[in-house]
Amino acid sequence: MKHPEEVRRPWPVTEREPLLACPPWLEVVREKLALPGGGTADFFRVEMPAFAQVLPVTPEGKLVLIEGYRPGYREWSWGVPGGMMEPGEDPEKAAARELLEETGYRVESLHRVGEYGIDGNRGCGRMHLYVGLGARRVAEPKLDDTEEMRVRLVEVAEARRGLLAGEFKGLPEMSSVAMGLMALEHLDG
Repeated sequence: MKHPEEVRRPWPVTEREPLLACPPWLEVVREKLALPGGGTADFFRVEMPAFAQVLPVTPEGKLVLIEGYRPGYREWSWGVPGGMMEPGEDPEKAAARELLEETGYRVESLHRVGEYGIDGNRGCGRMHLYVGLGARRVAEPKLDDTEEMRVRLVEVAEARRGLLAGEFKGLPEMSSVAMGLMALEHLDG
């Protein structure tokens, strides 16, 4: 086996078999991959649409979070505004659209934090994360039938306590806040 720094190419997919398709939400696929050492292995991908999230910050330094019911966790969770990107939609536009729909807030500026995978072996979509500065409420939220949530304005210290206390139930929610707070420190400095 080669040292990891020497292996810099994707493993070739030699077979691909769709197992389950539920457009536009997910597709489960079995892929046979050619391994660097000469063998093959099956990997199961869960292909999901990309999504955008934004950690909005008011001029007073409060975070605009949401608290909503998450069917996948079967419980309520704190999180940041965000959602699935429409086909061909720019991630920044999706982040601004989701922010307005879920909270009624707009931001003066969006700053890209990065793009992240959800699961290194199975895929599960790509998250585009932004920090939004100058968040102000301009409208009422427009939630769809599959959303039940409320807006929470919190101090940074309260969000950090919420991270440690398990108020953010999933890795996308936790990482969005943690990475957003680190990026915010960089923007302020």
